[in-house]
Amino acid sequence: MAYTAGGGLKATFFSAYLHTIILYLALCIFAFGVYATDVDLGSPSKVYENLAKVGQTYPVADNKDGSLLTMLSKSGLIFGVINVVGNFGTVFVDQSYWQSAIACKPSATYKGYILGGMCWFAIPFTLATSLGLACRALDLPVSDSEVSAGA
Repeated sequence: MAYTAGGGLKATFFSAYLHTIILYLALCIFAFGVYATDVDLGSPSKVYENLAKVGQTYPVADNKDGSLLTMLSKSGLIFGVINVVGNFGTVFVDQSYWQSAIACKPSATYKGYILGGMCWFAIPFTLATSLGLACRALDLPVSDSEVSAGA
């Protein structure tokens, strides 16, 4: 509200871009830390090796062969379907999407939505993948309540 009151709709868009840049910086720091500089992991191959070991020690019931390194996961498929349906609902029902589309030039709108969609996918996917896989690869003792709270 403060951005819009102070600088109008352009200030709101500028703040959204600025916040996205901050998130991308955090994304790069965390991903680089896991896959390049971490003492215990430090490389994609080390993360892969550790995940293979943890998957053998603690197999996942709905995954193919109990592996953590599979795309054949019943719970993953269910999550994907729920996520896609829910996000389509968010885009079509959320008034802010429509207001932004109406306020912009048509030539800029489609580019912005495509860029926004790529950012929407890249930020949570990379952060969750980097940090989640690092946690599993290091076999950290994280409780269900900590995972649910994002701690």
